[in-house]
Amino acid sequence: MKPAFEVADHLRAGRLVPVAAATPPLPTQLSCLYPHRRFKDPKIRLFVDFMIARCKAEIAGVQASKMAL
Repeated sequence: MKPAFEVADHLRAGRLVPVAAATPPLPTQLSCLYPHRRFKDPKIRLFVDFMIARCKAEIAGVQASKMAL
């Protein structure tokens, strides 16, 4: 099964139709490994914060696109 963001244009155009739309996707765990706190570079914290915000925005976008279908 492809993620909604990969096929959103095709769904909107009617070239694809949702199948098993009521079936939720399997949960996924994302991890970020970085050095011990005492050695942590501020750039690492900025990157982690950026990725958290980006992932939340992507998830919200996918959920919104599912609601629009």
